[in-house]
Amino acid sequence: MSTEEKAMDAQNNDTAALQAGDATDTENMLDNESTTGGNQGQSSENTDSESESGSVEAKVPQFSNLNDTAKSMTPASMSRFLDVSVQVSAELGSIKMPIGDVLQLSEGSVIELNRNLSEPVNLVAQGVRIAKGEVVVIDDCFAIRIREIESNEGY
Repeated sequence: MSTEEKAMDAQNNDTAALQAGDATDTENMLDNESTTGGNQGQSSENTDSESESGSVEAKVPQFSNLNDTAKSMTPASMSRFLDVSVQVSAELGSIKMPIGDVLQLSEGSVIELNRNLSEPVNLVAQGVRIAKGEVVVIDDCFAIRIREIESNEGY
């Protein structure tokens, strides 16, 4: 008898045992599955222990308590991050436009932003506003004179 025929035979025995509700046939069904490979993907150790005990034992994992390291960060422990580079940019303003209008932009187009000339610009590091300031010019380059540093509350 081929392996496929044995598996089909075992499957037919399983169905008959379930319909009859006979405990002896059910035990035979478990034995047939373990010998014919009916439990593919499971190790033989699991199959044997499950058929002997009739149940699977589940355990709840135990985890150690985590310490809140954010509050214990001191300037000394932060010193290793002082040489890490981040992207810093200045946001002059923004506007929401339909994509059709964006596609019609060309050289010489003017877009009016949502910020008045007298309002400070945002200084942003890695997408997070860190300060507000005013635009100045130094040696023909734009620069920001910081007027207000954002608080760290909420971080």
